[in-house]
Amino acid sequence: MIPELDGLIFSSAGIRVGLAVLFLLYVRSILNSFPLPRGKVFLAAGWVFLFRDLVFLLFPLGILYRVGDLVGILLLLVWVRSFRSSGSSWKIAGVAGVILGGVAFLTVFFPWPLFRVGLQGTLILGTLGYLGLEMGHLSSFTSRSPEFIQNNRRLIFWVLFIPRFFSIFNPLYSGSLAPGILLPLGYAGYFLLLSRYQGFLYKDAAQRHTYSTEYIAALYDFMRTIGGAMNRQMKSQELLEYVVGRATDQLGAEAGGVFLKDENVLRVGTTKGYFPPPFPVPAITKSKLSGVEHYFQKTPIPIETTVLGKCASTAQPIYIRNTREDSRMALNSRDDTLSLSSLIASPLIVNNKLFGVLSIVNRSPGKFFSSIDFERFKVFADFASLTLESLANYSHLLEKQEIEREVSIAADIQTQLLPGKIPKSLRQRVAAFTTPAKGVSGDYYDILPLNGHGKLGFVICDVAGKGIPASLIMVMIRTIVHLVARQTDDPAKVVSWINWGIAGSIDIERFATLSYFTYDPETGVLDYSNAAHHPLVIYRIESSKLEILDTPGLPIGLEKGTRYQGVRTILGPGDRVMVYTDGVIEAMNLQGEQYEDQRLFKIFGQPGSVGAPELMDRIRLDLKRHRGTRRPHDDQTLILMIAPDKNRREKE
Repeated sequence: MIPELDGLIFSSAGIRVGLAVLFLLYVRSILNSFPLPRGKVFLAAGWVFLFRDLVFLLFPLGILYRVGDLVGILLLLVWVRSFRSSGSSWKIAGVAGVILGGVAFLTVFFPWPLFRVGLQGTLILGTLGYLGLEMGHLSSFTSRSPEFIQNNRRLIFWVLFIPRFFSIFNPLYSGSLAPGILLPLGYAGYFLLLSRYQGFLYKDAAQRHTYSTEYIAALYDFMRTIGGAMNRQMKSQELLEYVVGRATDQLGAEAGGVFLKDENVLRVGTTKGYFPPPFPVPAITKSKLSGVEHYFQKTPIPIETTVLGKCASTAQPIYIRNTREDSRMALNSRDDTLSLSSLIASPLIVNNKLFGVLSIVNRSPGKFFSSIDFERFKVFADFASLTLESLANYSHLLEKQEIEREVSIAADIQTQLLPGKIPKSLRQRVAAFTTPAKGVSGDYYDILPLNGHGKLGFVICDVAGKGIPASLIMVMIRTIVHLVARQTDDPAKVVSWINWGIAGSIDIERFATLSYFTYDPETGVLDYSNAAHHPLVIYRIESSKLEILDTPGLPIGLEKGTRYQGVRTILGPGDRVMVYTDGVIEAMNLQGEQYEDQRLFKIFGQPGSVGAPELMDRIRLDLKRHRGTRRPHDDQTLILMIAPDKNRREKE
């Protein structure tokens, strides 16, 4: 019995079972140590291969390997399609799998063995070909983060194709070539792909961390320059040149430009480097680059037919990693004088009004912007548009000596910082309000979607001081939050980043208390970090008890080296979360009595199932009853969140 078992274990089939187990353990170890996006696809492939090889030990039929290969390739197809910006990967691959699996099974009953396995092999190679086409069609225009696939698609295809191609010449898997070499090579492709993907993600995370540090430093420099511009009334053209220069230098672009909206066209505001026109240029003009530049300066840019115009008309940022893969850039990828290799553009919008388009380009072949560049550029453009408008308003204020407009300008700036309407899908679970005491609030809050699966980030802060200075600090805080929130799952790191940027860049009197937490509805995990703000309050629906969640830490802006701590908890279905500022619990009535936290907690902890908007209305009504006719003496801000119940969580 033992010799037979040894023979089975050390046979080629037994070795393949061992390889399947190793692959599963490898996937598990990666998923346990690193949050691998789309990692469940590889885990599913590992279980398919293990099941196939175990069955083969008992029933050594060639069709098992051909069907297993087919399923493995379909899983990779799901993985590749998941990089798309839209599309139902599992549904498409599932339908394809049912059809191809049905055909493969029916071939078992064909009377001619060679024809049968040949048709099965053709199905596998055909599916591989479709996988190759899907990888070939991935671009920044159709995908969220296509760089890994774009850089490795040839390797992926050939590593998977070669062993399966040669298996056609050994259709019955006889001899030692197929069992000993070709079939184990099938695992090599998945091992190689997974290891390269893991390495890519590690490198990408390291680059994001390094790049975030450098980029935040550049943003601080930009903020200080804007502050100086307000004091010395920098001219608009000078400011535009500064914005283009900083965007171009910071992102390593070869050229950049600001294109200003003028009725139904765009006009060149300023450029740095040679920025080729996005429209045809007369042949006689193209003899010299200086002639092209002069023509571009004088010629309006059509909105209907150019990529910059598309950015303006849709008010949406555009990222074209490789112009040769985007039909909109046909002109700029064919003509030498007008050639571009990569382009990023973002609208400059304030108060729902298009100011212009900020864009950067690379011309050198093979020099492409990355998705990281695109994310940083969007943050830079958002901040640039806001500060450009703020400077224009502030200059207008100084010219007319209307100091009373300071409050209005600061309020307008602050309005831009606050999030828009809460998405319809969240309105029963999330509610927030903010009420300034005197037109301009020192409070700021934000709600950020952190991924495509419903994870949210919540930030609330109370800045010391009022008016324009406080509003600019809010701009800095908001910019940093939007820059780093999606780069890390650790709220403590986000708070530390904010403090690192604020401390030393502002007066000691301009500190702020801040609270930041994230919530993942799929797992119920809430991560929290606090910088001397009021602690987070949780009401447990199952036990009807209140919990206080807090971490130690100084207000942000005091000490640059402060490192903040984090804490984690799990929310159950229906659990409530609340954060608020001083103005809520310190609201006074006509007798000088404060509202106090215990009264707030009593409303917050009322038993029963209730939606966030209804609970918010109860709190605001009670707050109003307490205050009576007395005006608030401090800004009031409050955020509520209710964890979804089990059924709703499964639907989401």
